[in-house]
Amino acid sequence: MDSEQRRVKKLYQQFRRDLTKGEIPSDYDENDLIEIYDFASDNGDEYIQLSVLLSAARIYPESEELSQRRGYYFYDRVSLGQGALDMAAVHKTDSALWAILWELVQMPQRQYDPEEAFDAILNRYSDYDDETIIQLVGACCYTNLYGWLKKRKNDIQKRCLYPDTFLYELSEEAHIRGDNSYAVELLEELTRMVPFNASYWVLLSQCYFDLDDKVNALSAVDYALAIDAKSTSALTQKMIVLFNMKGGVDEAIRIGADIIKDVTFDFDLLYQYVFMLSSISEHKRDAAELMSEYIHRFPDNKDLIDHLLEIGFEDLNRRALDQYFRYDASESVWMEWAKEYLELGSYEVCRDILMSYLTNSGSLPEWTALLEALYRLGDYRLICRLHDIYMVSDNNVLITMMDRLLLMLAHIRCGKTEPASLMARSILDTDITHIHNYDKRMRYEGIKHVTARIAENLSAYGTDFDMASSDPFS
Repeated sequence: MDSEQRRVKKLYQQFRRDLTKGEIPSDYDENDLIEIYDFASDNGDEYIQLSVLLSAARIYPESEELSQRRGYYFYDRVSLGQGALDMAAVHKTDSALWAILWELVQMPQRQYDPEEAFDAILNRYSDYDDETIIQLVGACCYTNLYGWLKKRKNDIQKRCLYPDTFLYELSEEAHIRGDNSYAVELLEELTRMVPFNASYWVLLSQCYFDLDDKVNALSAVDYALAIDAKSTSALTQKMIVLFNMKGGVDEAIRIGADIIKDVTFDFDLLYQYVFMLSSISEHKRDAAELMSEYIHRFPDNKDLIDHLLEIGFEDLNRRALDQYFRYDASESVWMEWAKEYLELGSYEVCRDILMSYLTNSGSLPEWTALLEALYRLGDYRLICRLHDIYMVSDNNVLITMMDRLLLMLAHIRCGKTEPASLMARSILDTDITHIHNYDKRMRYEGIKHVTARIAENLSAYGTDFDMASSDPFS
């Protein structure tokens, strides 16, 4: 971050502090508000954007530049197309920025070639400032004119007061679209034009990396770090590149550990680092313990817990889940959460979630998800224990046909003929003639058919028979 960027950031932070006091002083000049708005826009801070626009309407109601930003905010953020159109219709100065907004709002209602409309803007206006370029690229991409931007690249660039802004915006869009060869071409030109901007080199590295050119990706990010050795984005990119290069894993882990120490609340960065660590067998426990440290600080953050659960250490999972129960004990949340993992085939995670809920609440509203997860994991003895503890002694526990099938199968696997036979009999004796829903009726018919076949074997051989051909979960 250069001195100018630091100045604008300081201005933005002061504006935010003033907001918390409940009053925006009138001594911000027009240019201050424009810079604060643009900084907030770059950083996705819609609250500050809106606050600046409200302040500007009071302090500088005649400002064209702030009115333009208000028009785009109406269109982009709050879907007030008519409000944006009204502002564009009453503007006092003729400019490309107003013309772009006018086309954006009008285009859905007009049947004509959008390329012709933007050709007309390009032919009519020159001296495009940063905001005009940002909105032009955004508008063209929104209206599927990315190809037109590439075709008219040189013509647009000649009209830019700051050509580097255009090259950066277009290269970023190319990268988003996966057009990385073109993005590299643009960024090579950009870094020759402005060689000391670290963010440009980071994006170039990302594009090279996506092209599987790791050597140039590493070279580009090293340039970025030569400019700004503490850049989090550059260090993160170097970590990613090295991790995917032969012999670079150890250094990648070291870099990641250093970044995490300094960036406490960047969860996306944390997830990247943890994913990297957890993919190396000897560091998998380290990854889980790092996630556990964050969960200890943010125990109600379900997203953090999800990332821990996927690493797969039951003891750490249960500790985090038990903590989370104190913040949200809603049975619907927990059941849906577990079922999502069951459908993904993550049976261990489904088990951990539901066993934690069962331990903390004392019961489950339904048993099928837990029984299926345990059965698929081969934990037949735990199924039998749960049956004995929660179902045999409590006639009020509702168990479905599928639950009974799973209980029967688990008892057979554990060599328990009597409870298996009782479960088989309860399934076969269930009257399903009153069930008119076709899918449900067919599901129950299927369970009865499987059970009848297994019951014959139970009667003839006890539990000493080959389950492979009969078990629907095999």
